Amino acid sequence: VQTLRVMVGPKAIPKVGVVMANQNEADRQVVFASVQTLRSEARLAEYLRHGAPRFVVCDEAHHTASDEYQTVLAGLGKGGSEAPLFLGLTATPERLDGKALSKDWTIVSSKSTQWAIESGFLVPFSSHVERLPGLTLPESTREDYDDKELAAALLEAHVVEHTVQAVLGHAKGRTGVVFTASIQQAQETAAAMQEAGLKARWVSGAMPRADRDGVLAALRDGTIQWVCNAQVLTEGWD
Repeated sequence: VQTLRVMVGPKAIPKVGVVMANQNEADRQVVFASVQTLRSEARLAEYLRHGAPRFVVCDEAHHTASDEYQTVLAGLGKGGSEAPLFLGLTATPERLDGKALSKDWTIVSSKSTQWAIESGFLVPFSSHVERLPGLTLPESTREDYDDKELAAALLEAHVVEHTVQAVLGHAKGRTGVVFTASIQQAQETAAAMQEAGLKARWVSGAMPRADRDGVLAALRDGTIQWVCNAQVLTEGWD
């Protein structure tokens, strides 16, 4: 909601509401809602009581192949005499389970990362590959590694020390985010970066929301340089 208001101005869409967890502003003209909330029959019925939607925007549309999303989208389509228009948006259209998005969506526009960089929507980047000596990866399934096994293997291979040295070697004066496989790795990496003279903190989904917001605010205003992220700054993070 905040991002939309910044983009179009606070007066352009004044009747904006949120339907999520304890928020229930279902009577607004534009409603931002989470799938996890609308999957409740009672919450969905409460929203539809104020009128059926005419236009539904589904962010991270690659998730719509799941039963949870299918239930919510079907419910939104049954709210009125005329089916709403659906728009699906995603930056990651490929699913690891191989389910095709063409079952639910007709692709009308697709842009590459290179196009987005050349058009000024994404920042150009350079990459450096740092191999982790001594890392023995656990066996993986067709989709991914087991989270706990991967986290343990990384720590055993001294990923924390290696990460700090890589940051000092390639990005000492920069600001950034370190993506980690576990809360323990995020905590230990932040501590090691602090010992190396870098202003660093860590965040995770288990951290209280107010504390997490405080860390991200410190990153934005330059109070800290680095945030070590344990699987919370992913989809939807600007």
